Amino acid sequence: MSEPTSESKTSLRDWAGLVFLAVAVCAVGGFAIWQAFGSANPTDFIEDVPNVNWGNLDRAGRRQATRIMNEQQCTCGCGMTVAKCRRDDPTCGYSPIIASRIIDAIAQGKSEGEIVKAAQELVVGGDKPVEDPNFTTRVKLDLGSDLPAVGPEGAPVTLVEFIDYQCPFCERAHATVEKLRESYRAKLRLVFVQNPLEDIHPEAALAAEAALAAGDQGKFLEMHSRLLKHQDRLARPNLTEHARALGLDVSRFDAALDARRFKSRVEENLKLAKSVGVNGTPHFFVNGRSLSGAQPLDAFTKIVDEELAGSAKPARFVERAQ
Repeated sequence: MSEPTSESKTSLRDWAGLVFLAVAVCAVGGFAIWQAFGSANPTDFIEDVPNVNWGNLDRAGRRQATRIMNEQQCTCGCGMTVAKCRRDDPTCGYSPIIASRIIDAIAQGKSEGEIVKAAQELVVGGDKPVEDPNFTTRVKLDLGSDLPAVGPEGAPVTLVEFIDYQCPFCERAHATVEKLRESYRAKLRLVFVQNPLEDIHPEAALAAEAALAAGDQGKFLEMHSRLLKHQDRLARPNLTEHARALGLDVSRFDAALDARRFKSRVEENLKLAKSVGVNGTPHFFVNGRSLSGAQPLDAFTKIVDEELAGSAKPARFVERAQ
């Protein structure tokens, strides 16, 4: 084989130079394009939003929900988007409610504008209030005597839960509430207030009436737990199935539902929720101290233990949750 000539060596060097130049231009150009169009920082967009119940959304629905969660701000005062708040602050009580409403609105086939409106308007409340370090804020609650309850009336701690049976976060919180019952027993009284959010959970109101109808036969707590466990079976025929499974007088149960006998009581519960500033579910009050969302067990035990020990700061009573 003959040696390469000087001309061929020069030609090879020229080609190598051209290739290197082309690669360099592409790299610089690509960097410039990324700088120009990717300045929003791709890491700010969270593709797989954690700590969210996606329900039955298909892939397209999840993409749409993910995009909106990355666009809408959480209203807890953290300054983050809903997506980022779910990732960085899983104990936040606001972002899961906003995320849930975005998901539910998409599942119901609502328009983009309606979905965004649900995210912006149907929230727990504005920025987090600045707590006075010298006081414990308590909300005045006029509960009346017709609300379902479990536990002794004279218990030192009363936990009030505002609930929606179609809300996935109420189902998640149910396990926490059951653990509290097991831990504190006679020291804790639970009171339940119906707060069905019909604009996003169309089956929640009748489910609330079903729980009260079961309570009229002495099985509120059993129906309450069953409805939360079977949130995919809340249509009218399913409610009768639940009543039968619990051994209720089905004819009496059906008659109460068909006559909407408990509708006015649910409406009174909704008025109570509105009057004390509860817009989302689940929402809790521990001796009047507000806790919003499906909080971890520690968030409850901290407050309950303070109440039992009498170590809470002097009370400052307010009319509405802040």
